[in-house]
Amino acid sequence: MSLRGAWILCALAALAPAASGAVPQKERDALLAVYNSAGGPQWIARDNWNGAPGSECAWYGVTCNEQETTVVALNLSGNNLKGIIPSAVADLVNLEELGLAYAEYQGSIPASIGTLSKLKTLDLSWSGLSGGIPSSFGALSNLTSLDLSENALTGAIPRELGNLTLLENLQFSFDQLEGSIPPELGRLVNLRNLNLYGNRLSGAIPPELGSLSLLETISVGNN
Repeated sequence: MSLRGAWILCALAALAPAASGAVPQKERDALLAVYNSAGGPQWIARDNWNGAPGSECAWYGVTCNEQETTVVALNLSGNNLKGIIPSAVADLVNLEELGLAYAEYQGSIPASIGTLSKLKTLDLSWSGLSGGIPSSFGALSNLTSLDLSENALTGAIPRELGNLTLLENLQFSFDQLEGSIPPELGRLVNLRNLNLYGNRLSGAIPPELGSLSLLETISVGNN
């Protein structure tokens, strides 16, 4: 090939649109774990699920980054999910949004979700989840909204949640939580909405919450 021909080929390659990437195999496996553990064949919408490798960003409820090389959001709320939330969901390491609400689960919240350090929104409400709130959630340092309301969660509110200083919305209403409200929640300087209504909490509202200048609504009454 002549030098001129080689130059033309290089120029055309530079002008060609970049090929879409593919999510890592571990992320694909995590998505399939959700599908297989939460009744995927019975979902209301399951467009393109189980497609060939490289198709994951077109699966219903899955959002990828612009380059389509990683999953940044998974929202399957209200999609007739039944079964369990697999711990492998934590292999979606770049998730910023996880919505698996309005479901019928038989089990607890995987503590592994607490490793999703980029997560901003987590909604597992109205889903029949049991067990406690993982203390590992205290490591979700980028979280702005956490909704675990209308489940069957028991135990105490983890003190570690006081580490979530970007949190604006915290909802644990109508669970079966017990014990006192941790004074550490007074460190949530960006909190605007706190709903703990309908649990079995005891004791007074910690005075530390009085220093939350952005707090607009607070609901704490028991059943």
